[in-house]
Amino acid sequence: MILQALYDYYTAMAAKGKMAKAGWNPAKVQFALLIDEKGTLLDILRLKEKGYRGKKEVDVPQIMLLPKPVTRTMGIKANFLYDTSSYFLGVDNKGNDKRAQNCFRASAQLHQTLLQSVDHPAARAICAYFANWNPEEAKNHPALQGDLDEILSGGNLVFRFQGRYVHEEPEIARSWDQYQREEATETRGRCLVTGKYVPIARLHPSIKGVKNAQSSGASLVSFNATAFESYGKTQSYNAPVGEQAAFAYTTALNALLSDREHVRQLVIQPLFIGHSVRSQSIRTFFRTSHFRILRMDKNVHLRKMI
Repeated sequence: MILQALYDYYTAMAAKGKMAKAGWNPAKVQFALLIDEKGTLLDILRLKEKGYRGKKEVDVPQIMLLPKPVTRTMGIKANFLYDTSSYFLGVDNKGNDKRAQNCFRASAQLHQTLLQSVDHPAARAICAYFANWNPEEAKNHPALQGDLDEILSGGNLVFRFQGRYVHEEPEIARSWDQYQREEATETRGRCLVTGKYVPIARLHPSIKGVKNAQSSGASLVSFNATAFESYGKTQSYNAPVGEQAAFAYTTALNALLSDREHVRQLVIQPLFIGHSVRSQSIRTFFRTSHFRILRMDKNVHLRKMI
């Protein structure tokens, strides 16, 4: 079973400290907002580093371990402690100022809810930031002028307070972990991956890096029309996977897709992904006898080939 293979891979890598814990994911970050204890924006820190794509030197965003992202389609949903300029500044370059301001309000509400009871100066600073920031004046703020176009282009922003990234503060990280436990679904059932009776995921995290899929990510397990549902079950409850297992298999697959040593895009359409618990490169991997190969085509169906 493909999901079980990915779950096993996550378990093996997590035991070695090479996978994110539940509720957290690696994300690309381009800029940090430097704020003081009153929530005032002092400056913008550029987080891009020099890297290579082929032989060409390019600016590459930093990868940080951050709270897991929300699933976005057309609605407005805020991420915790990192997001785009729409949610953190209330402005973007999409030409819909009203929607950007609504995004900011959604982010403000989320951060106020999670941080208002946290006894930490960084938590109070973020709450003050969202209470005092005025999106209508954002584009004229002196700190944004040097990189305004890039900041508004959709890259992720994080907060930095007194020389530390806010998401790295243990008290604030615990507030997110507690929130995740409280938000766990009340629907319980038998997980198809682990066999345990646990909370079942209604929606599974998105899969990134699949050619021809939506830029927001693809779903490996989903039921987006009533024709695919049965026995009165909706969405992913038709294929019950526990929340922990859903997080594990998607984290493992996203990690493999982001690692060029595990992915080969052939001239034809399918994408082949190789993995083993020993985590060797795909070149070595194809020469070993104990391996699995997953095939992902443009319709995002996975099939076990061997």
